[in-house]
Amino acid sequence: MAFNRENLTIIGNSAKAGIVPTLWFYHSADNDTITATSYFNDDRLTVGDVIMSLNSGSTVLVFNRVSAVVNAGATVVPLTTVTP
Repeated sequence: MAFNRENLTIIGNSAKAGIVPTLWFYHSADNDTITATSYFNDDRLTVGDVIMSLNSGSTVLVFNRVSAVVNAGATVVPLTTVTP
């Protein structure tokens, strides 16, 4: 399934204020491959931002770093995985 902007929430710092890195939370309701190039299509994201993503079963939390942004399409790389 495609990226859903409603599932992406700022939880630390403020992208609007230009503070980088911004910390985000994303619920991957369909267990998408969020590391696919330009999966995140959101003009609020900038290189260096961190996106915590939780899979649909709420069993795996992955920390990702925004590594590139081209035409609002952000690419992320995993930093670490936490299994609660």
